[in-house]
Amino acid sequence: YRQMRNKRWGGYRGYDAWFDSPINNAKLAATAVYGEEVPAFLRLFDLCARDYPRFYASVRRIGNLPATSRAEALKTVAACS
Repeated sequence: YRQMRNKRWGGYRGYDAWFDSPINNAKLAATAVYGEEVPAFLRLFDLCARDYPRFYASVRRIGNLPATSRAEALKTVAACS
């Protein structure tokens, strides 16, 4: 991590606390869930014509859904709403 931080991220220290604390199941689970959802968010960003305000508005709408609906909305994202 430190080599990547210093060589590729210009010394950005925003993740130091995360990497300095012990690894546990909660950290691993959060990382796994994040990785699983990235493709859906990238697809939504493309559907929003890479327009950040439209993308953020769509994400906000999805975020306001109940958890089960949110998960389904991300799995089936087909339009920028």
